[in-house]
Amino acid sequence: MKNLIFVLLLVLMTGIIVFDVKGKISVTSKWNVWYTGFLIPHIFLLSVIGNEYISIWSLVLLVIYSLYCLVRINICPVLRDDSENIRLMIMSGGRTIAILGLTASLLQCIAYIAFWTVIEAQNIPDNILIIDGIITGAYVLLLLLNGVFRIILTSLCDPENRKRTQRRTCLP
Repeated sequence: MKNLIFVLLLVLMTGIIVFDVKGKISVTSKWNVWYTGFLIPHIFLLSVIGNEYISIWSLVLLVIYSLYCLVRINICPVLRDDSENIRLMIMSGGRTIAILGLTASLLQCIAYIAFWTVIEAQNIPDNILIIDGIITGAYVLLLLLNGVFRIILTSLCDPENRKRTQRRTCLP
């Protein structure tokens, strides 16, 4: 069973990464929000709960894919279009990241409410749950701050407004 899950994860995640690099799909699309907003922060908890179903290699694949998604979302959330201004592209990426952060916070609240009795029935030590909560909070905070800072900093720097009014409206 562990080998079958490993092979399925390997094929699925390799395919998603290849298609994302080629630009055919995007890991920031709506279908992937369920993974990025719900499961990425809980990889540590998943390794503790699902140790009889998930091998160490499957867990390594999940961690690699999660790191790829995090880097892709936080650095390049929107693929570049030649017709767009770079400032608008960064601002649109900030909007995408902020919406993903809000969605992730909502999904985490629902997950903790819905699965708390299941998690308590597993007799997991409290320190594991505390570490999982800290990782989840840091993940959601990272997404929200990154998105909000992108929006604020790119809206302060408007070169068109600077040319019209001849006053400095851009941060140094």
